[in-house]
Amino acid sequence: MNDLSSLGFHRLWKQELINWIAPQSNQSLLDIAGGTGDIAKLFIKSGGNSADIIDINYNMLTVSNTHLRAQ
Repeated sequence: MNDLSSLGFHRLWKQELINWIAPQSNQSLLDIAGGTGDIAKLFIKSGGNSADIIDINYNMLTVSNTHLRAQ
């Protein structure tokens, strides 16, 4: 849905956020309203130590947990 509503621009701002944070191996991320965990996944992939995701939607958390474990 985000791809459709933002014409794909959400992927650009997420990557820019990660570039701005510049994850280090000693950093952890708390992603509030993290949805499917896209930002958390990018954070860890870019060198961050760990990421915790909080979201009100259990189904979204299930997807994000699956994505993070797949790494």
